[in-house]
Amino acid sequence: MDLGILLMMKWLSFTASVILALSSFALMAAIATVPACLPNSVATATSATSSNWYLAEGSTAWGFLTQISMENPNPEDVTARISYMTEQGKMGQRDVVLPPESLTFLDPTSDVGNVDFSATIECLEGESIAVDRLMRWEVSTDSSSIKTEFHGSIGTTSPSDSWYLAEGSCAWGFECWILVLNPNTQTAGLTLTFMTEEGQQIVAHEQVGCYSRATFNMREYIGEKDASVLITSDAPVVVERSMYRNSRWEGANTIGATEPSQVVLLAEGSTNYGFTTYLLIQNPNSNSANASLTFHTTTGPVAGPVFEIQPLSRKTLCLNDYLKNTDFALEVSSSVSIVAERAMYWESGTSAGEFSTVSMGMTLPHKRIYLPTGGTDGITEETWTLVQNPNESEVEIEVYYLKHSGGVTRFTETIPSHSRRSYRMSERANSKLLSASVVVESKTPGLGIVAENALYYSSQSHFQATKGFLPWTAGAAMTGGWED
Repeated sequence: MDLGILLMMKWLSFTASVILALSSFALMAAIATVPACLPNSVATATSATSSNWYLAEGSTAWGFLTQISMENPNPEDVTARISYMTEQGKMGQRDVVLPPESLTFLDPTSDVGNVDFSATIECLEGESIAVDRLMRWEVSTDSSSIKTEFHGSIGTTSPSDSWYLAEGSCAWGFECWILVLNPNTQTAGLTLTFMTEEGQQIVAHEQVGCYSRATFNMREYIGEKDASVLITSDAPVVVERSMYRNSRWEGANTIGATEPSQVVLLAEGSTNYGFTTYLLIQNPNSNSANASLTFHTTTGPVAGPVFEIQPLSRKTLCLNDYLKNTDFALEVSSSVSIVAERAMYWESGTSAGEFSTVSMGMTLPHKRIYLPTGGTDGITEETWTLVQNPNESEVEIEVYYLKHSGGVTRFTETIPSHSRRSYRMSERANSKLLSASVVVESKTPGLGIVAENALYYSSQSHFQATKGFLPWTAGAAMTGGWED
């Protein structure tokens, strides 16, 4: 049987979209996870779990399809109210029941039509949930076949009057967009301060109307430069960044950070398997930052470079220059508070073309981390959960898979100090066709962990062309909500 037909049969058996894109992108728009209804007339880099979530980015225009993933870790049903805001203001809402200990998807297309939007998600019972978002789009290959690309990010549980984005580029063929949600009753006045690699600051002023979303093209302010950005607002807002390259052959997205920190932790990173990993560091201070990097590998800590970041600037490190052919997590320590992101690229210079992911760092380890989006089909789609132990002693963890179809699969492991582990969903959940949220919990009293999900997909055309060897042709790295 043709692989595309096989995957489509698997898809339809769910009565809802599988977590990663399958062989027919167009069909996804016709499948809603919940019945359609008419619209009604990070104090850290990531967010604590909460009954309220905010997503600044989202689009069903320009060929995009957006999926909102809602993780309910509670033992009872809860109701999520999703409200939409566009550049013109409020655009209706719908209520969705989230079954206990499960993952629920929402395709907003039937609610909003073809439009750029932001969304707020409220649990009406006041219980904690976790929410992230995946966006997909199609690009044409040289052979006239169609490839699916995607990016995603965790939401945030609170607007803020300050947002930091360490990565950002309009050079090297990138397009870079800043997405701002204003959930307030009054217009928000923004100040955007771009901090370049050379130490130049470029300042711009903008406004976002009440109950609306705005999109800003970074190129219009800085031209072809690499830059971090600080966005301050006279009313609390939510900020994300999306970047695309090579005519949107690749793309990556992340939520911003709401305050810098002297320690930043990132659970994912690799210079193995053809990956090139970059560390982007923003110094928003008026004095230099003296920083050091430690790799937390599968066998323990490895000292990385010591470096200086000039005031009000951004620095880029290619980690392949310091540690080769290794999977790792990262710990960045600094004399002053900084913001750090990690960007990963693969398949550069190959017939498959280049692809990328990006993720914002966490500032502290936590007892429990919730990762809403995850899935596998055992062939062309896979999710890895990356867990970092930044502590001086080993940590026992328990990993839960909260299945879209219901039910929970668990396993426990011990992670040595200053190291990282990778868990492949299809192997650990004992399933070759699964959509599931992930919970990672430290069982060691007083010690927290850091975790991310890395999602990968290989298009059917590349699967066929390589006769079963799967170069991943799309990916997203997503941190999670946390609880202590």
